[in-house]
Amino acid sequence: MLIEDVTVIAVREARALPHRIVAISGTRITAVAPAGELRAGDHPGASLAVATFLPAYVANGVTGIRDMGGDLRILTAVRDSIRSGSPRFPRICAAGAVLDGPAPVDSSISIAVADSKGARPAVDSLRNAGADFLKVYTLLTRAGYFAIVTDAHRTGMPVAGHVPAEVTPAEAAAAGQRSVEHLNDELEPLCTRATAEACASRLAQFRRHGTWQVPTLVVLRMKAYADEALYTVDPR
Repeated sequence: MLIEDVTVIAVREARALPHRIVAISGTRITAVAPAGELRAGDHPGASLAVATFLPAYVANGVTGIRDMGGDLRILTAVRDSIRSGSPRFPRICAAGAVLDGPAPVDSSISIAVADSKGARPAVDSLRNAGADFLKVYTLLTRAGYFAIVTDAHRTGMPVAGHVPAEVTPAEAAAAGQRSVEHLNDELEPLCTRATAEACASRLAQFRRHGTWQVPTLVVLRMKAYADEALYTVDPR
């Protein structure tokens, strides 16, 4: 249920927020946003992100983000707001759905590409939906991966993401993958079992082909410290 064009009292700040729209699901308020930024039929997750998470980026000085997989309806809502002159949202470069193998790691945000024949419709669907680039993922077959890269070149869309287990990092760089995420490929953490010379050779290949290595240190830190009391007692 949406309650439109009301004044919300922000008790802690001791101020009134006029012309707000309030979204209610069951017995809970799920979002509060300026009038016009939520509509009946909006995806609940998209509404919550547009109303709360995304403005928090700007409030903390982050004016541009790269979304590595999610709901393109969020991107569409944000782009509509930016075009209308709203300064509340960061610029977003988004992949939309992840391109994964026939049994995706996370089917809720993935398009399953079983073989090379499935690549073209998957790539075209993301391009038509407004994705800025393609994210390849863990379980893609070798044939599916290279078919996606070929179709990405055809459409002019960059490719980023994981290096599937059936593809080497050197092959991914040579194929034109623009970034490799998380300091690892799908076989081992990047360079941990390689000699210094072999690692230097791999990184030289990345430089030569213009492939970025994105460490995503916040993810690795969370995995390393997930059991620390600092996190386990945090009410968030």
